[in-house]
Order: sequence, then structure tokens, then C-alpha cells
Amino acid sequence: MSGRTSSEALAAGLDSEEAAAAVHLRYMASFADSHILRKHGADIAESVRGEAAALAARLDGGARDERLVADLVALDAGLKSRGLNPGSSADLTVASLLALACGDMLAEY
Repeated sequence: MSGRTSSEALAAGLDSEEAAAAVHLRYMASFADSHILRKHGADIAESVRGEAAALAARLDGGARDERLVADLVALDAGLKSRGLNPGSSADLTVASLLALACGDMLAEY
């Protein structure tokens, strides 16, 4: 996965919500979400991947402004209005954040 990992996003100064959004966006940008692919086909899955890739490139370029946040919210609203759920990417995001948290807990021992 290109772009920032969870720990890199946090180290770069993103708060936990921003880091989670960045990781989810990066997963969405890296490959066509398999949940969307199964339910809606390759063309729509690739279209969503492309939408996410455009925003991820801005985020990777250092953009952290109100316009980017508005565009992220618009992407989310657009997906919802079309009945598209990038669930596989969301599952991977949660698993990544859980692994990061487990690593942090184990490092304390």
C-alpha cells in the first residue's frame, strides 16, 4: 500500500480520526473495493477507486485544509447517495488500527 501507514499518519501529526480517514482513503485509492466490486461490478468499483485516488493524492501532497475535508465529506455523501459501501476497505482500516493499538499495548510490557 503506497501512502501513509497508520503509525506514519499519527507520527505526521494527524489526530486519530484524521489518521483513520487517511488510511481508509488510501485503501480505497489503492485497489477496487471488493464489496463494491461484488455488488456493483468492476466499472463502478474502479470509478470509486479513482475518486478516492484523486483525494488521496491531495492528502499525500500535504493538503490538510477545509476544502479537502469538504471534498472528503462530499465523497462520503456521494457514495451513500449511490448506495455504495466501501466495506472491504473499511474492514481493512479497522484491522490496521486494531493492529496498531495492539502493538502499542504490547510495547508497554
